[in-house]
Amino acid sequence: MNETTEQAALEAIHNKDNKLYRTRNTGNSYPEISAEQKRQVIAAAVAQQREALRNFNNRVDLSSMPQVQERVERFMESCEAYGTLPTMLALATYMGYSRANLYAYIANHRDSETAQYLDNFRSACAAVIAQASANRTIDNATSIFLLKNSGQGLNDAQSIEITRGVDPQPIRLTAEQIMEKYKDLPSD
Repeated sequence: MNETTEQAALEAIHNKDNKLYRTRNTGNSYPEISAEQKRQVIAAAVAQQREALRNFNNRVDLSSMPQVQERVERFMESCEAYGTLPTMLALATYMGYSRANLYAYIANHRDSETAQYLDNFRSACAAVIAQASANRTIDNATSIFLLKNSGQGLNDAQSIEITRGVDPQPIRLTAEQIMEKYKDLPSD
């Protein structure tokens, strides 16, 4: 580090506008600062959901593309303002529906423009969650859970197909047939 860079770094540390410097001078310990930040995050999420619940009696007509787009846009602006992740769960409340109702609409109206738009919104939510995980804004366990439940087919479940080979034996055997089959095995 050259002398000019070192001097600039020292000035930044002692600058009253430096966030780190202010934090150190508040007298609060790390746990106190961390607890306050967590409280603020939860308060923002609660405030956003309170705002969303006000829309309950003003449900969006899911067959109206302009209404759906306008409400999604307001919801995304709300997420930016409150610093929360966009999710289908939160959007459903914001639109005046439950998550189950919104998913049922998408499943039952796959060919409609609004269902396709809402499905694209699901993809956008997954992209935001993936980016938040990549830059460590949210922890891996949370991002994995959210992505697996984003409706985008992102999961690590293995599918095992059991097929019957060329074994001529029937699938169900009687007790006598089983005893006969294994009669030559050594007994304890």
